[in-house]
Amino acid sequence: MKEVSRKLIQQCVKSDRRSQTELYSIVFPVMMGMCRRYVVNYDDATMLVNNAFIKLIRSLGTNEHDGAFEAWCRKIMTNTIIDEYRKNKKRHEVLQLREDVTSISRLHTLNETEEKFTSEQLEIMLLALPEATRLVFNLFAIEGYSHAEIAEMLGISDGTSKWHVSKAREELQKMIASKQKIATA
Repeated sequence: MKEVSRKLIQQCVKSDRRSQTELYSIVFPVMMGMCRRYVVNYDDATMLVNNAFIKLIRSLGTNEHDGAFEAWCRKIMTNTIIDEYRKNKKRHEVLQLREDVTSISRLHTLNETEEKFTSEQLEIMLLALPEATRLVFNLFAIEGYSHAEIAEMLGISDGTSKWHVSKAREELQKMIASKQKIATA
């Protein structure tokens, strides 16, 4: 992420729209990159990034970031994703089957002759996981949270967190094996 100056932050705290737009252009790629690992739909990901940015702007004057601005942005994005997950858990469970079918269809339309996986292919595989499993796996494997931290954030047990990570690994291995089998056929 491009360095964010103290002056830019001060201007944003003063509600200077140009400064806020500049800050948005700096943090957007980092936040969207994180969000796309969790959310299938681009418009939903953009909405989450915008919600996280509003939280970031409202919190700028509190000095919570203490010089670690990028880490602070990532934490706000992670918390926004978790909040959205909790808020829409029931709706997501109903829609999950349809999203899984769509994601798996996209997985099979990729270039089948490549033996190595691109980051885009791996991202598609991650997005094919059930939402709760994808959330826990991303928090654990990509964001680096412990099972205890994930359990506390999501209101689940450590064992449930471990189960989701195990299930994600199992499903990803199956997808990779299937992809490799198709590529060698």
